[in-house]
Amino acid sequence: MSVLGWFLNTNRPRRADPRQFGGLFALMCVWLVVYPVVTAWDERAPLLTASFSLIAIQALSITARSQRERVVLVAGGLILLVAPLLDLPPGIAYVAAILVVLLLIYIPIRLSTFVLEQQVVDRNSIFGALCAYLFLGMSWALIYAMLVELNPASIAVPEGTERNFTTWLYFSFTTLSTLGYGDITPRSSPARMMAILEALIGQIYLVVVVARLVGAQFAGSMQKD
Repeated sequence: MSVLGWFLNTNRPRRADPRQFGGLFALMCVWLVVYPVVTAWDERAPLLTASFSLIAIQALSITARSQRERVVLVAGGLILLVAPLLDLPPGIAYVAAILVVLLLIYIPIRLSTFVLEQQVVDRNSIFGALCAYLFLGMSWALIYAMLVELNPASIAVPEGTERNFTTWLYFSFTTLSTLGYGDITPRSSPARMMAILEALIGQIYLVVVVARLVGAQFAGSMQKD
């Protein structure tokens, strides 16, 4: 078998390495901390944008069930994540942004599926669940950024607050966790619906995933006894 044939072999299953999920979670946490600091001096921060693309591609690579699926997901993800960085016509740029949002929503779905399929709770399951939760917040931040780009009045922010991606990250995670300080509020109907949907998904995700992890842990304890 050739090297290319081996790489694309669908009969060779892939198993996620616990260190991969742990490393992915650590990278996401570092990115969330560093991004607001760096963008305070350089709003574009191309290196951080590129690093987030690499994080998303790494998540797609980890969740692939076969080598062929891995190639397809990584290649598709690379194209979608690089496209918004190019100087594209407005219409094509919006389509690319929508596809990126769908891709970022797809990632936590894959991660959640992995977690729910686990029969035994371990660090791999926990880190996978945490990564999915962070990706939910990041993907919705991009949705809010797109809504504001289309209609600047979609989301009201306090006077003096910058209307940048850091602000939408903050709004997204406070909505996802239902913390809701109330300083940033959705005004348009699409923005309100997206905020409601994010809050519902955040709560349902926590209930379902925690219940699944606790149930799997209890079942594992019963089997040992």
